[in-house]
Amino acid sequence: MKALERECQEEIGCDVEVVSEVGSIIEYRKIFTLKQTHNCYLAKVKGQKGTPDFTNDEKNNGFEQVWLSYT
Repeated sequence: MKALERECQEEIGCDVEVVSEVGSIIEYRKIFTLKQTHNCYLAKVKGQKGTPDFTNDEKNNGFEQVWLSYT
């Protein structure tokens, strides 16, 4: 969970509280001979919503933070 918390701080600029594990997604990419597992969690923002720490490349490519409600 610590890695998830660090990534949320870096990618969305927020501290989060992990509520529960949702599940996993296994992705196969034949072109790269790659198997990738994604673990999915439900989390709540702790405190104020922050600002992501995008790289210059991400900024130049139009990356943006989008908040969605699950309800």
